[in-house]
Amino acid sequence: MKLKNLSMKGFVTYEDASLRLDDLTYASVIGNNGAGKSTIFQAIMWAIYGSPRTPGDIDSVVNLSGDESLVELEIEADGVEWKISRFRRRNRNTKLRLYTKEGGKWVQFGDHLNKTAQDQIDKLVGITEDAWRSLVHMSADSGNRFVSAKSPERRSILTSLIPEISAYSEYEERIREALRANRQELDFRDREIERLEKTLGDASDRVERTREEKGSLDVEAAKKKLASLNNELAAAGTDSEYQIAQSAVLSIEKEMQSLRRETDSEGRALETELDNVEKAKRSLSDAERRLKSTEMRLENDKEEYKDLEKSRPELEEEKKEIEEALANADDRISGLSNLRSEEIAKLNGFLEREIAVEKGGVGVCYVCDSEITESSFARISNEIKQGKEDSKEESDRLARLIVRAEDEKTQLSHDLKEVDGEIRTLDKSLARLGASISSGSREKANLEEDLKGLNESLTKFRPVEQIEQDLDDLYDHEEAREKELSRSLKEKKDILASVETTDVKRLKREIAIEERIVREFDELVGVERALVGSVKEYEEDLASLMKDQQELQQRGEDLDFLIKAVRPAGIPSLLLDGVLEEIEKEQNKILSSIPGSENFRVEFRTKKANKSGKGSQDVLDIIVHDGTGVERSIESFSSGERVRLTISNMFAMVKVFSARNPNMVNTIMLDEPLGVLDKEAVPAFVDVLRTAFNLGVSDSIIVISHDDKVTEALPQTIEVFKTDKGSILEVR
Repeated sequence: MKLKNLSMKGFVTYEDASLRLDDLTYASVIGNNGAGKSTIFQAIMWAIYGSPRTPGDIDSVVNLSGDESLVELEIEADGVEWKISRFRRRNRNTKLRLYTKEGGKWVQFGDHLNKTAQDQIDKLVGITEDAWRSLVHMSADSGNRFVSAKSPERRSILTSLIPEISAYSEYEERIREALRANRQELDFRDREIERLEKTLGDASDRVERTREEKGSLDVEAAKKKLASLNNELAAAGTDSEYQIAQSAVLSIEKEMQSLRRETDSEGRALETELDNVEKAKRSLSDAERRLKSTEMRLENDKEEYKDLEKSRPELEEEKKEIEEALANADDRISGLSNLRSEEIAKLNGFLEREIAVEKGGVGVCYVCDSEITESSFARISNEIKQGKEDSKEESDRLARLIVRAEDEKTQLSHDLKEVDGEIRTLDKSLARLGASISSGSREKANLEEDLKGLNESLTKFRPVEQIEQDLDDLYDHEEAREKELSRSLKEKKDILASVETTDVKRLKREIAIEERIVREFDELVGVERALVGSVKEYEEDLASLMKDQQELQQRGEDLDFLIKAVRPAGIPSLLLDGVLEEIEKEQNKILSSIPGSENFRVEFRTKKANKSGKGSQDVLDIIVHDGTGVERSIESFSSGERVRLTISNMFAMVKVFSARNPNMVNTIMLDEPLGVLDKEAVPAFVDVLRTAFNLGVSDSIIVISHDDKVTEALPQTIEVFKTDKGSILEVR
């Protein structure tokens, strides 16, 4: 990602200033303390991440002399130009807008929500704010965080800069969760298999017992004997008195069955009628509930519509004010342009007079023939010179005012576009609510009509009490009639029993025995068939569970393997070693090109043997070979050598991570990187900068420094002045 242009209005110490960042290669920033040097870096951070100058105080970005702050940062990512605009009004919410250039014009990206713009900015920048502070922006108080950190923190810093490692950490937790779920499922399957095996064993035992019981019954003999007994009974039951009694029993039983059918039919009809009444009541209650809900929704929509209608005149008034301000701005620009044209004409007049005076010299004026003495010549020349200077100064002042007025016009146009957008959004909301109100009104009318119809239909039904009374009467009648028929049936059966012969009674007993044998056999056949079906289902379920269990066991083994792979000691360690190898190679390349550091070689060690001599622990130590065969820590070197080692490390990391992330910002910002180091560190730092320049470590390096040697070593200088009208910038 390339930083192209920075514009600051009302930001901290700046009233109105801009800086072409894409024109900078290797530049120093100079100026008195408090002039606003560091504010340049802060403005870039504010635009990208919304980080205030003072943590916890967002209004610290607003100039004390004003109430508004606007920072605009133009960038380029993947060949597309973007503009980040972050606006803050004191004690108000921050507005973030993102624009992309289409056809030479800035067009807003997405909606008016800050989150939409910030999400896209994060994608464009490609690194977090913490990563930015580690790779892009280094200050005197933080120094080289990576080099100065202890081994565990150093490892953590590098890990945070490698997204893949963070991803593996998330993977590990997800895999562990999946493994826990897998184990729980496996335990459940084990219990199910154990239960099913027991159930299958019990069912198999019951099948065997049923078959044994069925085998003990001679059903064929029972059926043959039953047929013979029924024939005998038919022959024995020919007595007229017996037949009369038996016919009477059958008649009463038929009447009882008919009574039950008729009662059931009438009961169902009454219960259906009662159910219809209840359904009608429920429909009525549901309609009333829906009507009430619709009325509430309609009322809410109307209230919201009124509230939105109230805000529209305010927006229209704001739009009118902006349009008037725009018209005034146009008039002001036109007036200033006219004044400037007049001043330019005056300047041209002075130039013509100067030419005329120089041409005539001392003597007689070639225009008016009047005498020109040396004193008058000098006076006229001074007057012309002073007039030229005054006219040029006024013309330049008017030019600056025109530029400022044009900027104000641009901002007003931007504000007008935003207000128009808010009005359009408001109108859409009003249209939506209007449609909702219209739809709700129709729905309300329809529900009221439905409610009316339901009330009318409900009046056509008999009262519930009457229907319930008819049901009670029906069942009371049935009960009384059944009691009467039951008494009569008992009398007839008693008569039938008294006229039965001994042979008939015997035959009935024998028939009952044989019928019981046939019935028991049929029941056992059904039980056997059901049990065999159950056994088959149990066997199929058991086979399926055993297969699932094997799959779960295999999945558990796979998850265990994956956990080992994504643990810090697995793939992340390999990734870390690979990145460290790249950084190590790049830093040693830089060191070999720095005078006085040709023999230095940096080595990163990620393993350290335990004191017990058993195993090792993960570390991230920086070892420096000084060329004499001695291994040393960076802290053991002189200040100049430490500068070469620490700054070269940062540059190496920038180059490595820039290659890994093409969208990473191409500018390095060093804010007083030497801190309180002694004078030896200055030339060493200059050597590192020159080497970085020659090796093309970054497209741009901007250094804030008070040391002349650092300034002289860099081809460009940004000087910051603090004036009564705010800080100003001058690039040379």
